Amino acid sequence: MLQNQNNKLGRKYFLKHKTEIQNLFEKGIRFNKVLVRSIYLSKENEDNYGIKIFVSVPKKKINKACNRNLVKRRIKEAIRLNLSELKQLSADKKIEIYIGFVYCSNKIENYNIIENKIVLSLQNIYSNLLDV
Repeated sequence: MLQNQNNKLGRKYFLKHKTEIQNLFEKGIRFNKVLVRSIYLSKENEDNYGIKIFVSVPKKKINKACNRNLVKRRIKEAIRLNLSELKQLSADKKIEIYIGFVYCSNKIENYNIIENKIVLSLQNIYSNLLDV
């Protein structure tokens, strides 16, 4: 099965700078879901439009690093498969979108459950950005 090259999540899609992450948490709009809390921030940028993502699994919720990494991989895969509409919206409106996901459960959930919550969060973000 061939995969679409536009479906990749490379390094350029992830928030790495501390100031960008702090800005997202201070000024972002939050959605509290049962499993994953999502935060997003959008700003108009003619030159550098696109999407940047931040994924966090707190150590207080899941202690072992291997399990935190497992949850992060599941979240990133769900994002990768369902991000195409937001990418298109970002390109059409020439806006830069910062999205943060924070895992809120104490146990490791199945991929299908995580994907459903991520899809709901992405749909909420998409609908809010359409209204703006």
